[in-house]
Amino acid sequence: MVVDLKKGIMTTFTTEDRLSVQKFPEIVRDKCPCDDCKHSQRCKEEEIACRPFAKFVLDNWYYRDTPRDPCHGTFNKIFNQSDDLALKNYIRNFKEGSVEHKTEGDKGE
Repeated sequence: MVVDLKKGIMTTFTTEDRLSVQKFPEIVRDKCPCDDCKHSQRCKEEEIACRPFAKFVLDNWYYRDTPRDPCHGTFNKIFNQSDDLALKNYIRNFKEGSVEHKTEGDKGE
């Protein structure tokens, strides 16, 4: 489990969340998850991002019910990399069903 100490926000993708997404994987294409998100202004101001946004940046689609728990680590994987390998690995881990947010090498916080 990863906690953003500045805001006290947990960024763990729980087993319960994952099972919900796996049962009903409604895909949204060609629409940014930020368009209807309550966190969008905070994300802009604090330079944080969530998993659905990362998936959208990489593949132009995301799962509608994926929890939107923005953090600095995800933002850095999207915007502060010289190539997109870190983001691809991050998304690959998410696709493979890892239970917890992978943070190895995450220097964004």
